Amino acid sequence: MSFQLPVLSDDQQFERLIRDILRRNYNDKGVERFGRSGQSQFGIDGIIPSAPEIVFQCKLKDVRFRDDKKLSDELLSELEEELENTKDLTRKPERFIFASTFKNDTKLQEKAFLLSNESLTVEYWGGDTISEKIWHYAVELIPVYYPQFPVRQVSGFRPITPKLIAEYRDIKPEELNPFAVDYYKINNSFKAVFRAVCNDIDVRNESVMNYICKRLESLPPNSTLWILGKGGSGKTTILHRLAVELTGLDRTVYMLDLEYDLTKEDLEIVMSCLKFASASQPVVLCIDNPTADEKNLEQLLHHIPDYCPEINILFAERDHRYRTLKRTETLTYLQGEEENTPVNVHNPADQRRKVYHRLFDLLEISEADRTPLLNIALNEKIVYVNAIYSILLELRRRHKIIFDFDWDDYFEMTVDLPAFTDCYKYIALFYLFGVKTPFTILSKMLSADETQQRNFIAKFRGLLNEPVILEERRDETYRMNISVRTKHEIVSEIYFREHPDIDKTELLMELCEKTDFTNTSKTQALINIFGAKKNYADEDSYVDFPELLDFLLRDYIHERVILFPKLNATLNTAKFWLLIMQGKRSQAVEVLETFLDKVPDDIHSRTELAKIYVKQGRLEDAEKMLLKILGIKSDDLNSRVELAQIYQKQDRLSDAETILINFPRGRAARY
Repeated sequence: MSFQLPVLSDDQQFERLIRDILRRNYNDKGVERFGRSGQSQFGIDGIIPSAPEIVFQCKLKDVRFRDDKKLSDELLSELEEELENTKDLTRKPERFIFASTFKNDTKLQEKAFLLSNESLTVEYWGGDTISEKIWHYAVELIPVYYPQFPVRQVSGFRPITPKLIAEYRDIKPEELNPFAVDYYKINNSFKAVFRAVCNDIDVRNESVMNYICKRLESLPPNSTLWILGKGGSGKTTILHRLAVELTGLDRTVYMLDLEYDLTKEDLEIVMSCLKFASASQPVVLCIDNPTADEKNLEQLLHHIPDYCPEINILFAERDHRYRTLKRTETLTYLQGEEENTPVNVHNPADQRRKVYHRLFDLLEISEADRTPLLNIALNEKIVYVNAIYSILLELRRRHKIIFDFDWDDYFEMTVDLPAFTDCYKYIALFYLFGVKTPFTILSKMLSADETQQRNFIAKFRGLLNEPVILEERRDETYRMNISVRTKHEIVSEIYFREHPDIDKTELLMELCEKTDFTNTSKTQALINIFGAKKNYADEDSYVDFPELLDFLLRDYIHERVILFPKLNATLNTAKFWLLIMQGKRSQAVEVLETFLDKVPDDIHSRTELAKIYVKQGRLEDAEKMLLKILGIKSDDLNSRVELAQIYQKQDRLSDAETILINFPRGRAARY
């Protein structure tokens, strides 16, 4: 049962609400109210032009002070009366929807059933039913009719509903081949993956899917499950397929991609949606790219149980990034959750054979031409994506398909923009780490004049599956920030694999040298690279981080780095993480302690040190560190919780209680 929305007080507004629900139910913007006040309406308040046999009647009732039985009896009479009036319509209705603000009522539902016959279906929509339907279209309807609830569209977050699934099952036969090539050229956007799943273009990994579904059946409320695999192994597709199949089992399912830049307000809206749309069965939240924003991931896991008492969270992530969180001891769990064993995605020969025969069928490749390609397809050491690119290149070489790498396409698209023609390597370098390149950095690096900048933006604006994606977003001051990325991190990886002569470490040094560290938007991109623990795993060391950190912290460039305190702190913390992952804990502690001697008010460094002190059993040092944080920022909830846990370990229960009770008033609801 969804959160019950309050009853509207205006009958015209209620009619418009039912109209707007039906517009979305039938995907028909022409659904409209019938006639106007004072005219004979023949027992109906609205019609559906695309399906004129369907009509609706609305009855707003003040349910606050009236007796339920009297309201029910009144509506029973009105239902019969209004249905009788429809007999004067030119076209007799075949479906009559009787909507009321009164709650769902067995007498009214039974009456609707009795009034139905072979040629007519009568439905009663009570307040409970209407509330559930509103939550199906929460982002569109709640801001209009219930602005008091914090619900709006958040990029990368969406409910997965039967209607959404039906909308995506719209692929036509003539669209199949071009869409297949588009999808298999690593189009990892939600629209492409979800459409592929809804139309069964991908091949269901039976063993992995069945295992996950079985695990879900035994998962207790408020628990998480990680789905791990190498980049390009099919994790994201599995996550989307789980969302579709769980929706079919009447679960309340949401998708969230943490690669999108979510603000504090965005997170509050996400959690409000989870709270108000929670069903009687546990909600399932599917999170893709969880380590792309570790700070928001931590906030979500800390606070979701306060909003949604029963939820299961599924993550899809690269296995080495998950291990990085484990090794740096920063993996966050839901409150009270015990660690669950992750699910590892495996694609054995039989599964791969099905996948690539599906691809060959879609591309209309003959049996004779398939045989030599199967050696690539069945090599389990190569992930799906790399194998697909190799197959597509081989097919192009044989003139079976027309295919270009993304960077080839980019070169062709920018021949009339000479300043930008050779800059794909910079865009690919940033997106190796999941970071979008600020357009200001590109423009300055390439000395692009204003005309070429405008033409570049005009060429790529709004294109979703081109070699580079342009993203425009206003910050909290409403200033427009423009960034550029490749289509997928894996595309960036393949680019550098195909261009081994490019030294990525030197390329990043070059970018750092030409960066204005006093410019917030430009420097933030470097902070996003050096400030993400996922980038320091051995398997994902695209660059020589120790060399880069020494360059930025010790070389001549450090004089410019310290002009931007946030970057300086991020680099010292990054060095700390590297040493932790190398097993050099004492050296790691020394790095942050030395840094705090120079910058004593850096909260993040103190938080990291406090965690290490606890691991080392240095509880008094951890206590001092956390008290210092609270002296700087009294409303830091995480520090209060950590401090309370230290007091519990020391049997100082009254101190633990005090530190939590004294949380500043008015701050607890907003983290």
